[in-house]
Amino acid sequence: MRDKDGKGRHTTTRRSLHQHEGIILIDSFGVREIPAVEDLDSIDSVFLDIIEVAQECYFSDCAHEQEPDCAVQDAIEAGELSEDRLLRYRRMQYEALRNDPAHRREQRRSERQSSKNATRGKRFAMMQKNRQN
Repeated sequence: MRDKDGKGRHTTTRRSLHQHEGIILIDSFGVREIPAVEDLDSIDSVFLDIIEVAQECYFSDCAHEQEPDCAVQDAIEAGELSEDRLLRYRRMQYEALRNDPAHRREQRRSERQSSKNATRGKRFAMMQKNRQN
């Protein structure tokens, strides 16, 4: 770790396995990150506690943020669920969606459509301005 900014350098020269409190970490040179799992069902199976509590939410499409009668938020306030765990669940879902090819195609299509609509709006505004002159 550098004293100046507290950041490390990529200096791993050999593989090593580290175990700590039920977590296994493999340190390997050349690997900066491991992509998220793309299967939402796999993610849900790891967070069954959240899925089960979420079934009690008033709204079936509850995002567990500020909706009224959210069972997940109630469980967090009661100390039955960890807010950090909910944040990890959301982060993994976000990464899985971001890495999903179908989701990326839909996002690109939506961006192209927005661009077309913006161009049409500018042309319409110019036509209106020209008509007024």
